[in-house]
Amino acid sequence: MKKLYFLLPIFLLAACQKDFLDRVPRDSVSADVFFKTEEDLQLYTNSLLSIPSAWGLYLADQGTDNTATTGAVEIKNIMTGSPSSQNLTSGWDWERLRSINFFLDNYERA
Repeated sequence: MKKLYFLLPIFLLAACQKDFLDRVPRDSVSADVFFKTEEDLQLYTNSLLSIPSAWGLYLADQGTDNTATTGAVEIKNIMTGSPSSQNLTSGWDWERLRSINFFLDNYERA
């Protein structure tokens, strides 16, 4: 019986697959699988157009009489056309930039 307790873990470890942890994710598509055809490139670039702007819709009418400021300094800087990295603290759309960089890194695969 003691030999069984000793040999069983050895057999179980020997039966393990070496590539058990090297699995392709099933909930997402990797660049190795996706960027293969011209249609894949078209689908990805179309998805870049659907990412909403981080600023939202109120900037679509920026500088017109359709917008109204609430007194926030940041919104006033935008409406007067004087936004800079020194007076704006939000609104940087890193998701879109990351997606564009990902496309530029992988488009040559197709």
